[in-house]
Formats: sequence, C-alpha cells, structure tokens
Amino acid sequence: MNSIDRRRNLGPANAQSLNFDTEDIVQDDSSNVDTNVINETPKIFIKSGTVHSANGSSYIESDGTIISAMVYGPRPNFNKGFNAQASVRVTLNTKNFVNLEEIKTGTEDSVSDLSERQIISTIQSTLTDSCLKLVLLKNYPKSAIEIFVDILMLNESHSLTLLLSIIQNATNIALLNSGLNLRSVPACGYIYDEGNELSINCCHGFYYDTDNDEQGEEILCLYSGSIKNPICFGKSVQKCMLQAKEVRQEMNRFLLSQ
Repeated sequence: MNSIDRRRNLGPANAQSLNFDTEDIVQDDSSNVDTNVINETPKIFIKSGTVHSANGSSYIESDGTIISAMVYGPRPNFNKGFNAQASVRVTLNTKNFVNLEEIKTGTEDSVSDLSERQIISTIQSTLTDSCLKLVLLKNYPKSAIEIFVDILMLNESHSLTLLLSIIQNATNIALLNSGLNLRSVPACGYIYDEGNELSINCCHGFYYDTDNDEQGEEILCLYSGSIKNPICFGKSVQKCMLQAKEVRQEMNRFLLSQ
C-alpha cells in the first residue's frame, strides 16, 4: 500500500526554502518638516481645453492631487433686476472616494476640525473672492459666469492650504482658456516658512514699489492655514509671491506652447 499523500505537491526531497535578505526598516519621522522640500516649485502636469462643452477648462496633476476646472459663460442672466456687471458663482464637487474631512490643517499631521461642508464653503468663497478681482466683470453686463471645480484625486499628505493653491491654479488656467477679459495672467504660490503656511493668488499689477522691489504684483486672494510666527509674516508673504512668479513663468511657457 502506497502511504504517500499525493494531494499535496511537496516538490523534490532536496528542495530548499527561499531566503530573502532582511533590510532595516527606516522609520519615517514626520515630525521634522523639511521646509526646503515644501517650498520648492511643485512639478505639475497641465492640460487645457479638456471639456469641449465649456468655454474654458483645465486639468492639473500635482503630487498625486488631480483637479479639473470648467468655466461656463458669460451667459445671459435672466434676473428681473439689471446687473451692471457679471455675477460669478463657484461650485466645488468631490468624488465619492475623496474624503475632505481627513485633510490636514497644516504641514503637521493634525486633522482639520472643519466638516466637509465647511471646507467646501471655504474653498468656494476663496475662489469667488479671487475671481471677482481678476475678471473684468464690467465688460459683461447682465451676464453670469459659472465655475465648476472637481477634485478627482487627493493626496492625503496635502494640507488645505496646499490644496487650495492647486485649485486656484487650475481655475486660473481655465479662465485663461475661456477667453474672458482678465486683469492679467494670475498665478498662485504656496509656502511654508517659519511656521507660517500661506497660499497667495496674485497677478501683475500696475505699480512698482522700489523700496520693497515688488514688481507690480497685486494680491487677489490670500489664505493662511497657520500663523505661528507673526513677526516673520511679511517676509513669508514676499517669499510666497516670489514662488507665484515662478509658477507664472511655467504657466506662460505652457500657454505659449499651445
């Protein structure tokens, strides 16, 4: 009688088990924030004109976060009252697998205490304020401009301030693609400096401050996630605006290549 269990294929008698070299696991110390890495100009993938039904659209990928922005208008506004200038409405949409409630308040791992509705309201109001100063609304009386922003993917390590800067740049490119009359080419910068986390959307203005060497930069909207060093806040603003200039240079190269 054969006593070998043929239900299991044990292999030959001289078979040896596989041995893998073990490596020491490097512990990730997230408490030490490398500000030099954070403040580098982010590498982004930009594409415009992605939605043919919209007057202007854009698609941006930046470090695992994907944003799509669409601009519709100017459309006729059929309200009973007469609008001397166009109205602006911003709508933010998120996919079901994007959880904004887990977004961080700053560069640390502390989760925001804001609800998803409050976060959406903050982003929408910030974008609206920026667009009201950027678009020449008086050129479009009795009209409406609608902007839709979709968060397709979110990097969990990104803070609300960093996410807002990416959304701002996506909206800026969509507005440029729409052909609307704008004051200038806008760009949004992000910086974490001396405990201050800032996101500034600015455009080229019509003044020049020789004392501060502000070469015509005009702030459209400023959002701060944290201000831990108020004394250095002014310097942080200047550094953030310098990074916005670098972002604008990349945007200009992209626009000229189209």
